[in-house]
Amino acid sequence: MDWLDQKQKHEVIVQMVTPQDLDMVIGELDGVDLSNSSVSASYDTDTRTSGKLRVVGNGYIRGAWLRIIVRYPDSDYERELGTYVVAGEPYKLGGHVYDYELQSLLWAYSQDECAWPLTVGANEWAMAAAEYECGSFATDFSNGSDTRLTEAVTYESAVNRLRRHYDLCAMAGNRPDVNGHGVFTVEKENTAKAPEFTISLSDARGIAHGDIERESDFLTRPNRAGVSYSWNDDGEHRIYAHMDATGPTSPQSRGYAVTELHTEENMDPPTQARANEIAKQMVDEFVETVTWQLSCRYLPIWEGDWVYFDVGDKDPVYSGIRTCRVDEIDIDLLHLDMKLTLREFL
Repeated sequence: MDWLDQKQKHEVIVQMVTPQDLDMVIGELDGVDLSNSSVSASYDTDTRTSGKLRVVGNGYIRGAWLRIIVRYPDSDYERELGTYVVAGEPYKLGGHVYDYELQSLLWAYSQDECAWPLTVGANEWAMAAAEYECGSFATDFSNGSDTRLTEAVTYESAVNRLRRHYDLCAMAGNRPDVNGHGVFTVEKENTAKAPEFTISLSDARGIAHGDIERESDFLTRPNRAGVSYSWNDDGEHRIYAHMDATGPTSPQSRGYAVTELHTEENMDPPTQARANEIAKQMVDEFVETVTWQLSCRYLPIWEGDWVYFDVGDKDPVYSGIRTCRVDEIDIDLLHLDMKLTLREFL
């Protein structure tokens, strides 16, 4: 499909599905005002995605979950943007207008303050416990990894179920998510996917439009790593170490130090050489983060995907083709215009 062809017709439909079986469609929701409806997703929020939907009339069957689908009929393209819980239903009397607040299934998971404790025993698989915790929610953990617990972990009652889920996934090195159909998924943490699309500012048929904004932490990111460790063994002992970044962000170049201090709880071995090594590792992880904000026509991308952003020569400092992660996305459901926040790590 040619995503640079801005004349292609699209349609957005909203289905009502039963919470007990997300494959069971009750029917299509009538009266949707797409001009006041949108879907958002964010890489850094625990619930990942949300939305808002304006509906005129009483077509919504209370209690149903809503699935938003994008279609391009001429190309047979179809994508489920999300399956949502209706978490709020403000109503305008006289106009018969509902403004439904949509939340992801991860949000629904977060509403469960568990009344019972959970113990995951030593040698048990973290993701098996996570799948058990998902209960009736469908799961697909095939893109993640797994690990056996070296010791038992107990979660007391009143610990949020989403926190349990995130904690168990983190033990296995996974990042939780939920797909458009409402299935809980995971992928390995810090996975950089191969970009499938290029958003170019110089292409004559480019889909980017409006103002482009760029921010960088070049002037504020840490340029000195500090390490501190103390222990008591026949008297109090202390070890300190620091390491400076080099180049244009170094304390010498900038004129002042921005220190990230880490207090070690258990340094093995407790030596100056080990403290210096930790400080060096910290400095190596000081990377510049650049974010871009722009608008473009619809592309089949989502939070966590990677794209090429071709700036060309329009930015005097950050030019050329940038490799970026999609951190935030907001989709206007009427025109399918997208507001994007792209992040690159230098």
